[in-house]
Amino acid sequence: MTADLGIHAIAPVEMPCNEYMVLLKPQGQTMSYRAVAGARRAGLKRRIPAMVFLKVPKMNCGGCVASVEKAVKGVDANAVVKADLAAKTVTVETNTEAARISEAVKAAGYDNEVAASA
Repeated sequence: MTADLGIHAIAPVEMPCNEYMVLLKPQGQTMSYRAVAGARRAGLKRRIPAMVFLKVPKMNCGGCVASVEKAVKGVDANAVVKADLAAKTVTVETNTEAARISEAVKAAGYDNEVAASA
């Protein structure tokens, strides 16, 4: 038995020990009701990527940007990192908490402040 439940995306989910990705079928195709019901019974929750905004005062060059990006990717390999040297800010789209991103950047040698997290 199959049913189109209108779920048409890749959905990161939280599990007790690890994070897994549940790959759902593209729009227009159907997926098994059993798979959706099983995921719900297992208590899987969708995680929606958040935006983290950091002020990094000592980020002065391309090398600094590369170091900051590497630090962020060390915590969340799938993060989207955008740095603005002129404004000395970094915007990160991530599934990881802002505090973990900030700590990773600090560990790389760049003091920073979380300007906002959405």
